[in-house]
Amino acid sequence: MKLVRLYSNHDDVFVPLTFSPGVNVVLGTIHDPARRVGKNTHNLGKSTLARVIDYCLLQEDPRAIFQSATERFADFIFYLEIDLWGERRVLVRRHVSGDRRTSIWVADGTNPAPDGRRLEAEEWTHGPMGEDLAKSLLNRLLDITGLAPYSYRALMGYLLRDKEDYADKGAPFKLAHHMGAEHQWRIPMAQMLGLPGAPWRGIIEANEQLNDTKAQLQNVQRELRTLAGDQTALQSQKVALGVEIAALTRSMGELEFAEPDQAVSRDLVQDTEGVVREYITRITDAERTAVRIAEMLERDAGATRFKPRAVATLFEQAGVVLPGELLRTHADLIAFYRAVTTERREQLKQELAQVELALIEMRAKHAEADARRASLARSLANQQLAQKYRDVAERLAKRRVEQAALERALSIQPDENRLTRERDRLKARLDELKADAQTALSPAPELLRQIQQAYGEITRNICGDVGVLSVTTKPRAGTVTFDATFRSASGRPNDKHRGETYSRLRSIAFDLALLQGRLPDRWPQFVYHDSILNLMEPRLAQGLLCETRKAADAGIQSVITLLEHELDPLGGLDTLDDDTIVLRLHDGGAGGRLFRGEEW
Repeated sequence: MKLVRLYSNHDDVFVPLTFSPGVNVVLGTIHDPARRVGKNTHNLGKSTLARVIDYCLLQEDPRAIFQSATERFADFIFYLEIDLWGERRVLVRRHVSGDRRTSIWVADGTNPAPDGRRLEAEEWTHGPMGEDLAKSLLNRLLDITGLAPYSYRALMGYLLRDKEDYADKGAPFKLAHHMGAEHQWRIPMAQMLGLPGAPWRGIIEANEQLNDTKAQLQNVQRELRTLAGDQTALQSQKVALGVEIAALTRSMGELEFAEPDQAVSRDLVQDTEGVVREYITRITDAERTAVRIAEMLERDAGATRFKPRAVATLFEQAGVVLPGELLRTHADLIAFYRAVTTERREQLKQELAQVELALIEMRAKHAEADARRASLARSLANQQLAQKYRDVAERLAKRRVEQAALERALSIQPDENRLTRERDRLKARLDELKADAQTALSPAPELLRQIQQAYGEITRNICGDVGVLSVTTKPRAGTVTFDATFRSASGRPNDKHRGETYSRLRSIAFDLALLQGRLPDRWPQFVYHDSILNLMEPRLAQGLLCETRKAADAGIQSVITLLEHELDPLGGLDTLDDDTIVLRLHDGGAGGRLFRGEEW
């Protein structure tokens, strides 16, 4: 698998690129002296080019390439043509915006693919389709040897090295974007190096199952600790509880009372009795008032029966003669008194009527309160029975809870035995898998030895020290680990791998060694190394360029990016063959960047 062409639907913005099968140089020229030194950002697009290639190989998120300028490139369509070992040509079309649907054209042979911009929709072999379907199809087309069940995407980070990957502590194995679980990159790496991934995948799965089983077992044991006793003792407790529950149930059925659930309070009875007493007092007062009014009416009636003439006759018979004037004046007085008395009687009658009406009301309310008091008194008499009911019900509820716990304990005790057996089985399985993993490394597979040998030779040719590539497995955890160090010509280890320059060097050497070791296989045969000579001393820079050419002669396609002034200590541009420069970039204006136009 090699890169052939990369272009877009906007040649005026993105210059089409045609790659050679060997070395491809993306050359940047820095005119501003201030940007030549240190780690200044050049913003020419050397790193962006790798991301565009990755996007065409179905990297998921376009924001990783265009970031805040996504809208600016909304109508862009990229096309990447790749050669599959001289057997097939594949053309991938991918949109930047919208649903980013992908179309794929496939044909047997080595003939160049047609210009994707001129293909009609029905001329594409597959598509348009979503990302998952497109990746699945491309994975089947590539059919990379020894990588299954992992997708070709697990390999892309090593084929398209970002400069951030050089300085990572895990370089050359762990990439900057490896932020998830360690096994997500460790096991694919083991398979890349020719090791079987099954033992380590099995270790991970068995560990997950073992942890889950242990958690279940702990829960069961925690629950069982609340009830002491073995299976026989628990069964006896269950029988005894059953007998007690039956007795309590019968006892509840024998209790008879009208309102067993009614909460009756003595205070409520006393309050009701107070209301009754109040009504009695009010009725008594009203009745006394009525009697007084009646007496007053009776007195008034007697007063109006006084007759002056009869009194005068009575006086005459006694020998006393009343004067006529006195008799007349007294008659007038009586008439006046009668008038006043009549009005007063009417008022008394009205007041008496009101008192009698109030008496009717009060007697009715008194009767109601008295009936309520009697009812409460009867219920209060049954309160002791209600309390007994509640006591029995509470005991019955507790016993039923205990019975349920016992039944649960009896049902989960077999679970404890089963989970214990499963835990022991998984532990034994883990020991077997760890032994298998150790066996896979001793002796090392032929492919791993070839990659290790190539890595040592490449590093020695570049810097004089031999790179040592080692793969081990931790006895307890069973995880696979990788290391890349240096030894001097005399065989003594040193710490050069800790430096940033040598970190970049070992990453590049590892990628080249991996691809060379895999050359007989159906394996990608291209690699992209960004900023390959950045801050590299001339001896190392010369060695890297030399090894890149050797890899190309062996069949490895390399795309490298560098700056023109980095070649000055090596003899300038004469160090490169003109036909190796596939793209020239510079900081002299918009036309010098990968995407011509404003910086973004």
